[in-house]
Amino acid sequence: MSDKIFIFKNPNDFFNNLIDEALKLQKLKLTDPVRFYLLSLLSSNLENVQTPYHETPLAILLHKAVLSPIDEKRNILKFVGDSSLYTAGYFNQSLNKKAINRSYYIGMGEMAFKSLSNVASSKTMEELYWELFKSFNDMVKILTEVSAKTFSSTSEDIIRLYEIWQNTQSKVIEKILLEKGVITKVNKKKN
Repeated sequence: MSDKIFIFKNPNDFFNNLIDEALKLQKLKLTDPVRFYLLSLLSSNLENVQTPYHETPLAILLHKAVLSPIDEKRNILKFVGDSSLYTAGYFNQSLNKKAINRSYYIGMGEMAFKSLSNVASSKTMEELYWELFKSFNDMVKILTEVSAKTFSSTSEDIIRLYEIWQNTQSKVIEKILLEKGVITKVNKKKN
């Protein structure tokens, strides 16, 4: 095991590298527009921008979107889709032992992107949001892998990763745990 240090000039390079590795390990493919959207989501959330919606439950926001004028509807739906994707994927560990689970966020995100495709401002955006709806689960898997790579330095992080790995059987997390000596042998389930 060798610890390599990589220096990236910007967040896009850093996250692009992690997305590439996650796609390879998960054996997934994303279209270029969806991949770019995911990269932009990861890079832009480093700024931790607050919105007027950030403390409102997603189900209430979806209801509000139905009643809102078209521009506000688009903003709300995009917020719900992005927040759901980020929470279900990148911050999925925050959902452990909570009443609202990962499935809730996946359902909210899929619904938001599907609805957004119906009210998109152009054909290009309609197609993008429809692709985001269709590949939502794959994007959640990618963000889970990226999260595992970015949060694995403290003892608490390792314990959390082990718990996530038990639930998801993520190949990236498995690799990290093997490298750190937390697990030594992976038992494959026979179907």
